[in-house]
Amino acid sequence: MDEVIQEKVRVLNEAKMKAVDEEDFDRAKHLKDAVDKLMMAGSQMVQLEMQKKLAIENEDFDSAKILKFEIERMRNLAFNLDTERVILAPLQQSVSSIKPSEHHRSQRQDDPQMISEHNA
Repeated sequence: MDEVIQEKVRVLNEAKMKAVDEEDFDRAKHLKDAVDKLMMAGSQMVQLEMQKKLAIENEDFDSAKILKFEIERMRNLAFNLDTERVILAPLQQSVSSIKPSEHHRSQRQDDPQMISEHNA
């Protein structure tokens, strides 16, 4: 697999494990999805490289050129992936999506002491 993709996957997997340790499962899921997409892109790049090699062996240079550009396009997408943004995005999204009054209300409803006082 491409070195750029391998490094991005490593960074995202570390962040995913940290999210799991912190029990931030929304972020962990988001990071898992990003890793899955990168792995799929890496797999596609390997297939394209094999197709390019076959095209070169068959002296089909037009196809080899097209495959080369597609491989470079995918590599550039992976290279330009801002892993910091991917790592932080769900955290910022989940924090900004909770309104303080909703968070406080949900805590009170789940609080056993509040429930027992309400039932008393």
